[in-house]
Amino acid sequence: DSPSDTTRFTLRDVKLFIGHQRLPIPADTHDNMHSTAFITLKFTSKNNSIRGEVIGLGRSGDNNLWPILAMTRRILRLQSTNMPVTIPLARAYSQHTHGSVILDVIIFSLRLAFT
Repeated sequence: DSPSDTTRFTLRDVKLFIGHQRLPIPADTHDNMHSTAFITLKFTSKNNSIRGEVIGLGRSGDNNLWPILAMTRRILRLQSTNMPVTIPLARAYSQHTHGSVILDVIIFSLRLAFT
């Protein structure tokens, strides 16, 4: 990773909610994770926003295209590999290594998927 003026979100920065009930991370069950209706992400560095600012994301009308689904899948994956809560959310993992997910890799993967 190269030095940057930004700080990536980590698992520690995420909060999950079903109604007003906050779910624990690591989550207690897969069912609760998939019932999540709202998530928040907290900026922990003043470099990428106002330190302590929280943004929230809710469900959209499409059950396949909502940010909560992506986030809950990401959290479940991190939990299954026993990653610490300090690991950045935008990391790719294999059995023995991990690395940053960068925009070029995402664009390449999308092009590959649609050609």
